[in-house]
Amino acid sequence: MMMAGAATVDGAAVPARAPPAAPSVAATSKAQLRPLPRRNPILPALLVAAAMVLATTPPGAFGLGLLSSSSVVRRSPLPPPSSESRFAPASYSSPLRFSSLSSSLHASSDEDDASSSPSASTPPPPRPLLEVGIVGAGPSGLLLAHRLLSSPSFSASVTIFESRPDPRNADAAALEGRAYALGLNGRSRAAMRSVPNNNDGGGDRLWHEVKERGYESDKFVLRIGTKLKLKLRDGAPKLPRGFRDDDDDEPPIEPTVLIYQSDLCAALLDDLERKYAGGDDDDDDDDGGDGSKLTLRFGEKVNGVDVDSNYVRAAAVDGGDGDGGLFGPFDLLAGCG
Repeated sequence: MMMAGAATVDGAAVPARAPPAAPSVAATSKAQLRPLPRRNPILPALLVAAAMVLATTPPGAFGLGLLSSSSVVRRSPLPPPSSESRFAPASYSSPLRFSSLSSSLHASSDEDDASSSPSASTPPPPRPLLEVGIVGAGPSGLLLAHRLLSSPSFSASVTIFESRPDPRNADAAALEGRAYALGLNGRSRAAMRSVPNNNDGGGDRLWHEVKERGYESDKFVLRIGTKLKLKLRDGAPKLPRGFRDDDDDEPPIEPTVLIYQSDLCAALLDDLERKYAGGDDDDDDDDGGDGSKLTLRFGEKVNGVDVDSNYVRAAAVDGGDGDGGLFGPFDLLAGCG
């Protein structure tokens, strides 16, 4: 008969190991109710502070014991920047490193500016020459030529191609397609006034020449049918409040100029030729035109552009004055419709 909880090995009975005794309820409750040991919060903070001090202190700052005035390595200020070297020597631990480098850079830049600035007797360098071709002698193309030729940043030489004849010399049949009126408002005035004269720098002369060929109007009425009439503008109003300095002295808004496109182009062409193509020798203003800057080619239609060689191929128009051919090379080619 085998006892419960026993095992047999080779026929011999081996007593089973007794299971561990379960803890009593009283012992378990005492273990759970035992308070945890309190940790001092000041100790970790002291350790972190000590580590930061050790990490930021240079070697040799501590003596045999605590910090002492004789064991700290003092930092000496940097010597003044040398005129022979571009950068002054700076130690990685010196607090004057960046200020010394900055002063060195300022000193060297001042020397470079003094050495590179031309003297009063040295003439300024010549402006770069820009060869420009403009296809289309309409208002936009002619105004672009004005702006390019009057630029203070570069010297331009402009060639204008136009398939139609010169509007100043054409008859009524040749002006077909140009006989419509344009309204020149504030933006048009500002664009033309931005074009300076050759010598005095003023820009009102071109605008006055254009205005003399048109008609000023400050009254506009929109009619829809026979009964509805809307006054878009009646008289010459002043600028709205907030856009003027003094209500009493502020001049009224300039009237709109109504002008035919052919007359507008003629005024722009006359001013171009007067400034840049010689003009009249008896001109009172004597702006000193330059015949090498402007070339007008009417009666020639551009029908091809060689982008590799920057040349333009133009063909003569039947009945026109142009000869056609190959023109260029150009640094810039602008098409103005």
